[in-house]
Amino acid sequence: MRFVPLLFVAIATAAAVQKCGLVQTGKEVANAVQRAKFLVGGTQADYGTWPWTQSEHYWFGTCTYQGAGAIIDNNWVVTTYSAISLAVGTTSLRVRAGTITHDKNGQFVKVREIKRPGDGSDIALLHLDAPLIFGDFTQPICLPSYDADVVQAGGRGWFTSWGHSSPTSITTETYLQEGELNISDNSVCDEFIVGKTKPETQLCAGGFYVTGGTATCKYDMGGPLMQKRGDTWYLFGLSSTVNYEFSTCKQNTVFTRVEGFCDWFSTTTGIACLN
Repeated sequence: MRFVPLLFVAIATAAAVQKCGLVQTGKEVANAVQRAKFLVGGTQADYGTWPWTQSEHYWFGTCTYQGAGAIIDNNWVVTTYSAISLAVGTTSLRVRAGTITHDKNGQFVKVREIKRPGDGSDIALLHLDAPLIFGDFTQPICLPSYDADVVQAGGRGWFTSWGHSSPTSITTETYLQEGELNISDNSVCDEFIVGKTKPETQLCAGGFYVTGGTATCKYDMGGPLMQKRGDTWYLFGLSSTVNYEFSTCKQNTVFTRVEGFCDWFSTTTGIACLN
């Protein structure tokens, strides 16, 4: 009889584990042919469609939007370091979750600390000062332990952010924007950057050409690149390079490749990448 309570506790604990990558509202993104547009000037997302997309802000008595990122746990958010690198210490950094607007509503939480890999890769983990409350509009996304089925030339992934709607815009979008990006060979992005990309930790996506497509723009930094496997959404990339200074916001963008940091996620947060 003494083993029954232990078994009950084990079952209850397992049931309490938070699942990732699931949309709670039933509002899945519409068919790509209908919805995929040029992201700058693109399509507004519905409430609850992307419950893991959050925004980062600097707080100095007023709130200033800086970039986007993704919730991976109630205590942790992942983004690119370039999206938050202007912060004057962690005391000025805040995260807003659970809303498609970056300037109001949702949960507004202080960042306790920022973690970055020792090699200086463009990725950052934000440890929150208080845990997020999960519900229909706030959920974590899964981290992939493999990505070869998605991260390949000809693959596609969904992207969300509040970045500028055109290269001449002076304000960010009030409401979260969504669009589907084409994934290209890294050599395509090598044409736009100094040096070469690192395939193990970087990927190339986006680009708007005469045949149509989707691209990122200013303040899209840190925005998540995602794709669905079965009923579950996974995070494959985070918008990394500055794809907008003196540009038309039409070229491909270098993304930080999430799968390349699985060991770092595990040792830093205890969160495992999943199959």
